Amino acid sequence: MHDLISELAKLVSEQICFRWEYGSDLSDINIRTRHLSFSHDIFGKQLGIETVACDPQRFDASYEAKHLRTLICVGGEIPYGGISVDNDVAHSLLSAFNRLRVLSLSWCTRLVELPKTIGLLKHLRYLDLSGTPFRRLPDTIRKLVNLCDLEISDTEKLKEMPLHVGRLTKLQNLSDYVLGERSGSSIKELEKLHCLRKQGIRNLQNVKDPQDALKANLKGKTQLKYLVLEWNGDTNDSSNERAVLEQLQPHTSVEYLLITGYGGTRFPDWVGVSSFSNIETLGLRGCKYCCSLPPVGQLRFLRVLTIEAFEELVSVGPEFYGNCTSKEKPFRSLEV
Repeated sequence: MHDLISELAKLVSEQICFRWEYGSDLSDINIRTRHLSFSHDIFGKQLGIETVACDPQRFDASYEAKHLRTLICVGGEIPYGGISVDNDVAHSLLSAFNRLRVLSLSWCTRLVELPKTIGLLKHLRYLDLSGTPFRRLPDTIRKLVNLCDLEISDTEKLKEMPLHVGRLTKLQNLSDYVLGERSGSSIKELEKLHCLRKQGIRNLQNVKDPQDALKANLKGKTQLKYLVLEWNGDTNDSSNERAVLEQLQPHTSVEYLLITGYGGTRFPDWVGVSSFSNIETLGLRGCKYCCSLPPVGQLRFLRVLTIEAFEELVSVGPEFYGNCTSKEKPFRSLEV
């Protein structure tokens, strides 16, 4: 029955949805096609098929899909290979498909620069650039005013964010906001992003003025559920890092919180306070200068707790359990 339903779904979606696999005939793509993906089937590597060479003519037939809504190009740095897109191909694709709602160029490692024509995609809702080798993103990204999801995880070469990210006021997921060595103050751009549900901030050691962190207004983002705060783990100014973290206090709606590489000697008072009762997952990693732990035992719904690489921590005192009464056991929801 499962196979029959699968075949029926393929028949109904024929021409509207097209998945290119090794050996597929691109001539089946036409003006009715709305969703298009390029990737190998899962057995590609086992059959000795390597990543598809980047040949612009290979994509010619796809340009028939003038009303395309979804374009997924899975890159080659994944277990089973994929399609390889370079700068020229990317420019052609983005220029041809200006009605896209969903675009994924994840792990396209030959794509060293995102074309400025990305700004033409006025209707784009989802953009996945994870695993790409970009050092910077074009400023034209600020024109994607309908963008809800920007995924840029595993982009280790990315040095900083483009100008005016704060104009993307519909963003709900911003996996990484990267702060440059000379642009730490740009964290203020986050102030205008009121719809964020998932937020990561990378290279917080570049924030020199804690008031800039305050202006990011994480405390005012009532829909924020997932938050990652990341420093590089090296600092010669522990007091500043503590002051910055103090000002990055999020709204109590947060359910997932990860703090990594923090260089303060202790945590601000808000970390572990009982009002953050919605937190279910908490990670504290690489905080090598911290000599004490926050009172996380009083987080009622905390299920998963990770504490790693606290080099200065000698012992764990009763403060770790918080102000739990005799009737309230600490870590009441923790999974062992």
